[in-house]
Formats: sequence, structure tokens, C-alpha cells
Amino acid sequence: MMTVGTPALNDAIKMLKIGASKNDYPVYCQYVMSKGNYAFTYNNEVFVRVDFPFPWRGSVNIYVLDETLRSLKDNAYNIEQVDDFLRITSGKFKSDIAISSIVSDDEKIKPEIEYAILDKETIESIMAATKFVGGKIYQYIYVDTNNVISTDTSSLFHAITSLQVKTPFGISKSIVPLLSEGVKIGVDKNNNVAVNFGTGYALFTTDSMASYPKKNVMNFLESTTKNTTKVCNFAYIGEALRYISPIFFGENEKILTLRNDGRVLKVSAETKVAGRADYEIVSEMGDAFEMRLDANKLKNITYDYDMYIGDQSKVPSIILDNTKATIIIVGED
Repeated sequence: MMTVGTPALNDAIKMLKIGASKNDYPVYCQYVMSKGNYAFTYNNEVFVRVDFPFPWRGSVNIYVLDETLRSLKDNAYNIEQVDDFLRITSGKFKSDIAISSIVSDDEKIKPEIEYAILDKETIESIMAATKFVGGKIYQYIYVDTNNVISTDTSSLFHAITSLQVKTPFGISKSIVPLLSEGVKIGVDKNNNVAVNFGTGYALFTTDSMASYPKKNVMNFLESTTKNTTKVCNFAYIGEALRYISPIFFGENEKILTLRNDGRVLKVSAETKVAGRADYEIVSEMGDAFEMRLDANKLKNITYDYDMYIGDQSKVPSIILDNTKATIIIVGED
């Protein structure tokens, strides 16, 4: 039966690519396996199933299929199975993509979980947290009933949520594209994170969050944010960066100096090749302090945060806080 190409089919293929891989082994990693009323992909780390009336049965190389469909403008194509080929036609174009019997058993991959529904506030927190992840266990955004946490050990993001989950779980960057308001998420008995997006689901192999040092992170957060003094709204820092950034041309290391004195905060940068740039901000803090910061860590932070300084005798750092989240950025030596 011939099917006219639709955005929904293209979106289904895009979703299925999350579970595919260009690796040669296992061979099914490169294939989308269709049962007619649904299709799935599996690369041994991510399993994705999409319920949709796919116009073929069998296995097709998803990269060949995706590139072919994306080359056709405005979904102006017809697609149908002809014997052992998936035929795609559009005007003068015709392609017969081989349908094989390559399969991976999807019957065993049926997560039995109690899902929590993601609300807008939790989604916003997770998206913001992606900017502060690190390596190993810190590659994950830690999520439990009350907290969204991410850290690369030199910066920290924390937000309070009301997500009703029984078991803490980790969100890697590969999970994030599937998340939106109303999507369901949970963790199975093997610590795999499942995302149910309505027209199907994805199952991600992740590490257990039992080894995530949540207690240490929360202790650091509590001690660092005690007895803080407001300096200014972060929008002023963003404006300073806009003026100063050209001085970093050609530099890999981009270090700012923040120097507060007499209610004037001077933001400075200096390089051996390009020279020096300064920008002065009216400060709400009278006490003097001086700190060096990696300018890269200040990128993509929204201007709705206020900047505070805590006890600099402990860990020199700036604290950014709004009504939804707290960010700590540790100073450079």
C-alpha cells in the first residue's frame, strides 16, 4: 500500500534515530525494525519504540532512510513496500532501499515502572542543569522528589522540584531531547531510565544514582550560601562580558577578574597579545573582594539571577540565585 509522506513519519524516524548507532556491531544498531503498527531501534544502550503505521515490515538502514527523506522537500514523496524493498518516489526520483530480516528481540524490553509526569518548571530546571554537567558520575543530572542537581565539581546547579518519584535517577544529555511538558519519566529495577512520550517510549541504560554524592553536594550548597551579600543583578555581568569578550580573541583560557571596592565592581580581562579591557558596575556591596573566574562558565546564564558573595575565606565563589534555582561558580586559583 502506497503512503504519502507526512511530517509525522519524518518525526517518527527522527525519534527512532535516538536508539540507533553508526557502529558496525551489533549490526542491528544501524537499523529501524518495523512490525507495521510500530517500529523500534536498539543500540545496546538506548531502546526506542514508536507506535505509528509504518508503511513496511522488516528492517531498513535508518541512516539511509533518514537522509533520503530529508533530501525531499516539503514531504512531497510516496513510500511503499515492494517485495523486499522500501520504494520512495518523488517526481523524477525513485529509490529502492533494501528491507532485510535483521532483527533484535524487542519483546523482552518492556519497562514496568511507575512514571512521574514532567511539568514545565521541572523541564526548565533540567534544561538549565545541562550547562553544568561534568564527567563520570557527574555526566548525569541527578533528579529525585525534591531536587534537580548537576555539577562539574567547579560549578553547581540546584533547583527544588515537586516531581513524585520513588527512586532517584540520572538524566544524561542523550535523554534531554525527548523531554517536554507532559512527558512521563521513571526508573526501572535495573536503574534504566524510561521516557514515555505518548506515541512510544525510550529506555536508557544509566548508572545507579546510589553512588552520586548528593549529601556532599547539598552540604557544600548549604555552607556556601550562608551569610551572603548581594552584589548586583547578573544582567550587569552579562553586559560587562559583552563589552570585554573581544579582548579574548584567539585565547583558549578566558579569565575574568572581579574586583569590588567602594560599591564599584570592576570586571577586567587581560591577555598578553590583545591587551586589557575593564567594565565598571554599580555594586550593592560595600566590602572589598577580588576573585578570578572562568568566563566560559558564565555563558548562557539567564539574566533573571542576582549575584551574591559568601564567605571568601572558605571556597572563593559567586552565588547566582533566583526564585527557582541556585548556581555556584567556584573561582580560579
